Amino acid sequence: VPPPEGGESLAVVIYTSGTGGDAKGAMLTHRALIANVEQVASAQISVVDTDDVVLVLLPLTHVYGLAGTLGAVARAAATAVLVDGVDVVRALPLVPQYGITNVPGAPALWAAWAASSDAVDMLDGLRIAFSGSAALPPEVQHRVHMPRDMDVVGDVGPDEPEATVFEKVFHIDRVTGAEVVEA
Repeated sequence: VPPPEGGESLAVVIYTSGTGGDAKGAMLTHRALIANVEQVASAQISVVDTDDVVLVLLPLTHVYGLAGTLGAVARAAATAVLVDGVDVVRALPLVPQYGITNVPGAPALWAAWAASSDAVDMLDGLRIAFSGSAALPPEVQHRVHMPRDMDVVGDVGPDEPEATVFEKVFHIDRVTGAEVVEA
């Protein structure tokens, strides 16, 4: 059964501060929410596969957590490990404990994990990592991602909550340490 009004009825109110300032509610229609999930699924790389286990640390009141993460997990019929209100440093051991393959997060998450002496070993099973909301500092990217052969996705998009833009895909080869950046 199609949603009323051809998908233009309100599905959710997402809270965002945009590029700065106080959080404000942004109304997303059913169509916009589904479009965001489909956009993530149509990315140039496989964002979430059926056999993935995704660590969800992002708030589900934000489009990055709800549509970009949980929506992608649901669409792929993957597994989500939901964590609410936990210190990101204390969340690091969950990666090997639950066999996490994907971690979406903000640069602050990756900076905190990069500062951990356990990061290299704890993140060994990751297939893909996402950093969004701001640019990922190169030193953080290399500290956390250099020791493994994986993709690192930077998804810095416009302020509109219904848009997801994959800005860069970095692939860092575990053996050579070479970085390939795909636009």
